[in-house]
Amino acid sequence: MPYFASGVGLPDYTVFGPAVLEKGDGGVLSAGWFDAHWQLDGHGFLAADEKPVAK
Repeated sequence: MPYFASGVGLPDYTVFGPAVLEKGDGGVLSAGWFDAHWQLDGHGFLAADEKPVAK
């Protein structure tokens, strides 16, 4: 299966631990996006211990 696919939003970065080998997506520790200046602005990420907030 190709990693890049049209119409699929993929994060700019993904941090995962060894648990990804057993848990798949459950092993992802953090993922997110950089801002327009390629900086981390504190808004475009989600850490494993956080829950998404609907806006």
